Amino acid sequence: MRQNLLNLRIFVLLHWLNMKKMIRVEGEKNLYRDTSSGAIINTDEYEYSQYIKQRERRNKEKQEILELKNELSEIKTLLVQLLKNES
Repeated sequence: MRQNLLNLRIFVLLHWLNMKKMIRVEGEKNLYRDTSSGAIINTDEYEYSQYIKQRERRNKEKQEILELKNELSEIKTLLVQLLKNES
């Protein structure tokens, strides 16, 4: 998490140094358009940290689902073996 915030701060600093290439999006406090790429850049650290937390949460949930699928597959295999042994 700290590394992500450090990366964000470096990113914001680099873009701040290049502000001549950045145009503030009208009506938005933390959004800028990079004139060379056309990208919209959000410089709000809190929103970025929330995004990172949400992304990590989604990745954890995906991992848990994969583990559950693997466990279910193992249970099915064991049941099939058990049924074969009873026959």
